[in-house]
Formats: sequence, C-alpha cells, structure tokens
Amino acid sequence: MENDPVLAALGYLKNNKLVLSTAESCAAGCLVALLAAIPGTGEVLESGYVVYSPSAKKRLLGVSAETIERYGLTSEAVA
Repeated sequence: MENDPVLAALGYLKNNKLVLSTAESCAAGCLVALLAAIPGTGEVLESGYVVYSPSAKKRLLGVSAETIERYGLTSEAVA
C-alpha cells in the first residue's frame, strides 16, 4: 500500500474513519473514477461532483460570483 499513493490515501481514510467528497472541474471526475475502481472504496467515498459552469459552482459549491469574476473559473481561488 505504501508504494501506491491512491491505496495509501484510501488506507489513511479508512484507518482514520474519514470520508471523502470531491469537487472536480478540469479533472472531469477522473479522481473519483480512479478511486471508485478500487474495491472497498465505498467505505470512504461519499460523493463526487463534476462542476463546470459558473452557476453550478455558485449553487453547488458556494463559490461567490465575485470570486469567479475576479479570479476566473480555473483559478486557485475558485478551486
């Protein structure tokens, strides 16, 4: 498990009784797909959002319109 960062992350989540939710845009859900392909991930994976549009970022993730306008959709501030 130590050599594979994905398995290590899943082990960390399980060992610490944590759950994961993701919000992806540019990655288009690749992260959650990678995790979901591993048996047992359902114990720690709660949800995965793929959010592209400004309205969805505001509605689903709580990103302010001001932040989107000032920094842009793919900025670190929006992420």
